[in-house]
Amino acid sequence: MILDAREILLHAERVTIPIPIPPPVVRGSVTAGLSLSRGGPPASSALERALVWPRGEPVPPLTLATRDIRAVWPRGGRAWLVVRYAGQLVATGEVRVVVR
Repeated sequence: MILDAREILLHAERVTIPIPIPPPVVRGSVTAGLSLSRGGPPASSALERALVWPRGEPVPPLTLATRDIRAVWPRGGRAWLVVRYAGQLVATGEVRVVVR
């Protein structure tokens, strides 16, 4: 699934990125993170999280520390949101990182 492009502003301590996909299973978890390439591995281990949801709930958003994003994109740039279930790519989309 290709996600719509989005922009994140690095002005607060944390950044929350919604994961607008239907849950791949009734309850469970996916891994989501920011990558340097479409469908690639996370740019750093600090930029990947396991997202868990209870039965009947949507996939929760990805919350990352701004300092971890700035460590990879100090002046901003293009990143990719990558979501995997059981190691398989289920969604990816462009994220424009804007530093203020």
